[in-house]
Amino acid sequence: MDNNHTPPGNDNSNPNPYAPPSASLDDQAPDFANALNFIPEGQVIPAGMASELYGVAWNTFKRQPWAWIGITLAFTLLVALTGCIPAGGQVMAALLLGGFMIACARFQDTGVVEIGDLFAGFQTHGAPLAIFGLIQAAFVYTIHGPFAVAELVLTLASGHFQQYLLTIQILSAVTQIIGFFIVGLSNFAGPALIVFHGFKPFDAFKTSISAWFKNWTFGLLFWLFSILVMICGIVACCFGVFVALPLSLIASFLAYRAVFLADSRSDY
Repeated sequence: MDNNHTPPGNDNSNPNPYAPPSASLDDQAPDFANALNFIPEGQVIPAGMASELYGVAWNTFKRQPWAWIGITLAFTLLVALTGCIPAGGQVMAALLLGGFMIACARFQDTGVVEIGDLFAGFQTHGAPLAIFGLIQAAFVYTIHGPFAVAELVLTLASGHFQQYLLTIQILSAVTQIIGFFIVGLSNFAGPALIVFHGFKPFDAFKTSISAWFKNWTFGLLFWLFSILVMICGIVACCFGVFVALPLSLIASFLAYRAVFLADSRSDY
């Protein structure tokens, strides 16, 4: 099947160089499924590629550092503001992650990134990204919620029930860590699979987690680099976080490409 078909009424064989562009909102998300060799289940990549991707991410960041910092500031502020609403922070993060992935892809194609690119996910795939965020929130609430409620009840209770409080507190903490761990795995490629390949939210959730476990050695090393970068950012008078965070997000986009696109380019 030819993916490079010409829309009805448009003859691309002799394009007019002076004609205005006719881009739609969907054009903001490059169609990597057609442009490159997409691997729906993901492929195994070398663990050592984690350091290489961070090197590429740094080269990307330093070409337009203030734009990437501006995007990160907007991302952090919006997630923080919606975090007080149940599931609000998770939904907002999913929407903005989709936009960040689109921003990375557009930068790869054009060499330009703008703060407005962060909101491209709202325009092109708002509903599936929002549902993706709700799935993440529901997962955390399902495994952590009962223990959190039990912890609250036992904290307010008196008598012999207090002897169970420590156990419940430990279980509550463990389930919360597991919940956010799984959410992190789903963010490994979930938003990118939605905006670039049209995955349904739950399919993107499952596929991203499966691809991470398929590449667990790479994933652990990648997270180690992410933690080290964030620590360096915090040490650098805290402002460094706004360098470390976009570096990690750009590297995440590159990791998605390396795992799911067989012919992905290794550099910008």
